[in-house]
Amino acid sequence: MKKTNQKTVTVNKLQSDVSKIIKDVEKGQTYHVMRYSKPVAVVISPDEYECLTGECRGCVKQLVAELKSEARNPKSETNSNDKNLKI
Repeated sequence: MKKTNQKTVTVNKLQSDVSKIIKDVEKGQTYHVMRYSKPVAVVISPDEYECLTGECRGCVKQLVAELKSEARNPKSETNSNDKNLKI
């Protein structure tokens, strides 16, 4: 799952700019909807919703691929000072 940008929008602004906000959400933007300074909703893409509700098999496949990639290319845990150590 890709990282999203998060923005805050009021209910009134959401109503007046719904078309633009939906286009932004399609591009990965997340909107937190506020009413009287209190959060009342979050607008996210269907892909993100599926991942959050556990219905996204693609997310699992992506995670498995990332784990396999990390296993093939482990980050070196030795630090440069270890080369100077003599046993």
